[in-house]
Amino acid sequence: MAELLVIRHGQASFGQDNYDVLSDLGHAQSAAVGQMLRDGGWVPDRLVTGTLKRQRDTLTSMGFDGGAAEEHAGLNEYDFSDLLNARFKGQVPDVVKGDRKTHFRTLRETVFDWQDAAFDGASETYADFAARVEAAREFATDTQAKRVLVIS
Repeated sequence: MAELLVIRHGQASFGQDNYDVLSDLGHAQSAAVGQMLRDGGWVPDRLVTGTLKRQRDTLTSMGFDGGAAEEHAGLNEYDFSDLLNARFKGQVPDVVKGDRKTHFRTLRETVFDWQDAAFDGASETYADFAARVEAAREFATDTQAKRVLVIS
């Protein structure tokens, strides 16, 4: 079985029209992690990302060949907007949308409720989410590669 290293994408652009874009800090974070891996002698021989731009850009900013990466949608995040809309039945309070601290605290609570199936209407159940993540793990490790770098 391959050695598997999973890295979450760098900081995205919260509050922007397109969240699927790394912030300047996200690019710097990615570059630092890539350098740390190379300095430690850890060089992957297989690259896998989700299908999101911020995941592919993280890999590129790490200094690895993003064009050589395979993609698996199972590595994509859950749809946090969808979860909030389901929890609040389409009426997400303005403070949740506009205040970063409130947003992430509410999202954390919402994810716990989603795991417990405490509300209906989300486009994906937690069980479905867990199954697609497991499918992505199986995909990434079904290989002859020795070291697999995954960007989720």
